[in-house]
Amino acid sequence: MLYRPNTLWTWIFFVSTFIEAVVLITLEVVIYTSLQNSVTPIASTVTAYRSIPSFFALVTLGLVYQLLLVYDTLAHQNTIQVIGLGIYSGALSVYNGIQYNQLRDIVEILTANSVVPQNTWPLLRGMIVSIIVITASFTFWIQYSAWKLYEEFAWVTLRKVEADLQMRRRYLCFQLLLSVLKFDGFFFLGFLLQLAIIPYNKSGPTFVAIVTLIPLSCCLLFITAWVVRHEYRVGTIVISLDQVFHLALIGFFIYMFTAFYLPRTYVEYLSAQRTLSFFGIITIVLALGTVTMICVCFRNFGQGLRPYVSGGAKARLLGETFEMQLREGYLRVPHEAT
Repeated sequence: MLYRPNTLWTWIFFVSTFIEAVVLITLEVVIYTSLQNSVTPIASTVTAYRSIPSFFALVTLGLVYQLLLVYDTLAHQNTIQVIGLGIYSGALSVYNGIQYNQLRDIVEILTANSVVPQNTWPLLRGMIVSIIVITASFTFWIQYSAWKLYEEFAWVTLRKVEADLQMRRRYLCFQLLLSVLKFDGFFFLGFLLQLAIIPYNKSGPTFVAIVTLIPLSCCLLFITAWVVRHEYRVGTIVISLDQVFHLALIGFFIYMFTAFYLPRTYVEYLSAQRTLSFFGIITIVLALGTVTMICVCFRNFGQGLRPYVSGGAKARLLGETFEMQLREGYLRVPHEAT
C-alpha cells in the first residue's frame, strides 16, 4: 500500500521538495535546450563540449533522487535520513554553484572556438543564477522542515525499540547505515556516470571498468542493506566479502580521483575537473563511512535488533504489541485530582 503524508509537516516537506524539483528541472531543460540550439556542427570536436550533458543530467537525476528519498523517509519515518536530506539539499546547492563557474568557463571556450554566438553566456547567466538562488532558498526551508519532522519521528523511534537505551543506539546505527547507503546510490552513480560520459576514448580498460562498476556498485549497496537487515548466519561471510568489495571500490574511486590531475589525462577531464572533484570527495567520504557503519552494525548482530528491522510480520506484531503496552501503562498511571 502506497504511503500518503498524514500530518501538516509531512505534507509541507513533500510538497516543498516536489515544487523545487519541478521548477529546477524546468529551468535546467530550458538552459540545456537553448545551449544545444545555439551550437554549430563542429561542437563535437571541442573537448569541453562533451562535459555539458553530464552537468544537466546530474542536476536532474539529483532532484528526482531527492524526491524518491523524501518519499522513502516519510514512509519509514527515518530520523537519520531526515537530517541527511538537509545535508543532501545543501550539497546540491553547492554543486549548482560549482556548475555556474564550470559552465561559464566552457561557454567561453566554445565562444573562442566559434561554436556558440558571442551573447550565449549573458543569456544563460540569469537562469543559472536563478537556479542557485532557488536551490539555496529551498535548502534552508527543507532544513527547517526536517527539524520539525525530526521532532515527530523521534517519538516513533522511541516506540519501536521499547525505550531501551542500548536498543535505541543499535537501531539508530542501523538507520544511519541504511541512510548512508541510500545517499551512496546517487553519489556513486553520479561520479561513475561522469567518468563514463566525459572521456573521448570509450574503448579502453578504464572505461570498461567504469561501465561495469555502475550496475555492480548498485547491487553491492542492495546486498549490504539486505544482509544487515536480516542478520542471516551466512551473512557473516557475505558481509566480510562485502567489506572487501567496498574497500576495492574505494581504491578505484581514489585512483580515478587522482587521474583528474595526472598529465596524461589532465586535458581530458579539465572541462569538468571541479564537478568531478566535488563528487569524488563526497563519494570517497561516503564509501569510508559505509565501511565503518558496516563494522558497527556487524557488532550488533545477534543482540535482539533483527525483529525490529527485518520488515516482516513479526516486526509489525512487536510494534502493535508495544503500542498496546504503552496505552495500558498510561491507563494504570494515577492522575492527579483536579
